Amino acid sequence: MESTSNETTTATVKIGSLTCRPLNPRFGAEIEGIDFSKPVTEQQIKDIIAAENRFGVTVYRNTCMTEELHIAFSRQLGELEKVYQFNGREVVHPEIYRAGNTDEDGNIIPASSRHWWFTKGNALWHADSAYNHHRSKYSLLLAHIVPKEGGNTNYADTLYLASHASEIIGMEREEGLKLIRELIDHCTQPKYTISVKWQQTGDMIFWDNRQVMHRATPFMDQMDVRDVRRTTVYDDGPEGYGIEVP
Repeated sequence: MESTSNETTTATVKIGSLTCRPLNPRFGAEIEGIDFSKPVTEQQIKDIIAAENRFGVTVYRNTCMTEELHIAFSRQLGELEKVYQFNGREVVHPEIYRAGNTDEDGNIIPASSRHWWFTKGNALWHADSAYNHHRSKYSLLLAHIVPKEGGNTNYADTLYLASHASEIIGMEREEGLKLIRELIDHCTQPKYTISVKWQQTGDMIFWDNRQVMHRATPFMDQMDVRDVRRTTVYDDGPEGYGIEVP
């Protein structure tokens, strides 16, 4: 995200009924002023999107959301991605993607299993669904159980760059990969990143995959539970389907 002079501040900002407390002079904010246990009005949706557009990453604490409320709110933001099977099983809510270390029954995913290795990709800098033909716009990650220590989610202020990127059109493959790695190293310097700690059940982080990359940080994943679940909103913009590569 490009920062302008009036956006590089940690002063509290009011957007409609929302109070925004910046996490960093460049991007990210904790948001107060909305009760998610009640229907979210059209004006509140406009305020929420305005805050998201400004900060890229917005954090809502102790939302008291259930899966049903999580899905209902997310639908107000656009069409949702659906995953009908996860790890070979049909899921109850196809709009929900389990991004933590537990399976559908709440059991910790055993180390070295195929499923466990799949979750290790969460530790790489990435943008959700960047590898899909129809890319994502928003991700909304809700905490059901938080780990005692670690397991933060980190964010980097950037555009169109992540570990899913495999080439740069018009460049030789190795040359393009080298440039991608250099850009990721530059964009993930501490001054361009924030780390959001999961404090309690009901915390929700809402981010724009077109503006930031993110990754999960380590925790004791065989002894502790990090049950976080995501809804993902499709990009409905003119570039939502990306570029066709021969």
